Formats: sequence, C-alpha cells, structure tokens
Amino acid sequence: MKSTLSKSIITGILLTFCLSLLIVLYGFVNSLFCSYQLKITHSPTNQIDLSCRVGKVSVLHTEESHTENTVALWRISARQLLFGNQLIFLIWDRERIGGPLTASTADIDDYNYSVKDFNTLFYFVKRTDNQLTIFEKFPEHNVYTADLKGKLGLIEPN
Repeated sequence: MKSTLSKSIITGILLTFCLSLLIVLYGFVNSLFCSYQLKITHSPTNQIDLSCRVGKVSVLHTEESHTENTVALWRISARQLLFGNQLIFLIWDRERIGGPLTASTADIDDYNYSVKDFNTLFYFVKRTDNQLTIFEKFPEHNVYTADLKGKLGLIEPN
C-alpha cells in the first residue's frame, strides 16, 4: 500500500512537471514566429521603440529634452513568451547606452533603475487590426496604444 501511494505521488509530480513544461514550450514556440515593430509614445519627450524577431525582443527607451536633445537612452534585451493575450518578457540585459550623465537623472533612468531587478514583465495585450493596446500593471498602471507592424507570434491574440 505504501509503495502504491508513493508511485501515485511520483506520477502526479511527473505529470505536473510535464504539463508545465508543455505550457512554457507553447509560449516559447509561439513567440519564435514574432516579427514586429512598434513605437510607444509615453509622453512628448519619452518614447519606446520595440521590435521582435524570432522571439528576441529589442527595446530602445529614449527620453529627450524639450529642445530634442537626448537626455537618456536605454537598451533592453529580452525573450518573448506569448500565451493568447498574455505577453511576457524575460529580460536578460538592461543598460544605459546614451545621454549625458548628470547629477539630475532623467525619468527613464529612475524607471529603469527601479525595475532593474525585475527580470520578468507581464502585459495584457489586445490587438485590433494594426493597433495594439498594452495594459501594464507594474511598476505602475498604464494603458498604451501603438501602431503594430507585423505579427506578435504564430497564434495572434485577438
């Protein structure tokens, strides 16, 4: 009886592990078919350019002064996972690559330094024709709308 119970527990653990692995693989394989570009204007001086190819996401986060001089420029590299309307970025690199280093930091410096230890970001997305609406809950609640050129993945969200 004890042997049967331990076999059942081991079988349950293996099935749970295999199911979890299949779910992650679905998001990974779906994202291998991404081929898109989008531009998000966060404010008149703050812009995000994002592109994805074969599951790899590259982001340029730019802040300019009112005289159009670059105050700060960040490059973020990530892997995309797409599960229906849930978009997940697994970030492996976040670095400041431009703008003067002064005592007063730019808003995007504050943002990127505050989230630098968070390597996984979750977004709910809604696609309508060539418009993508992105709902963000962390680090603050925001809704962005951007023109999307291309495909988010093999199986597109609706």
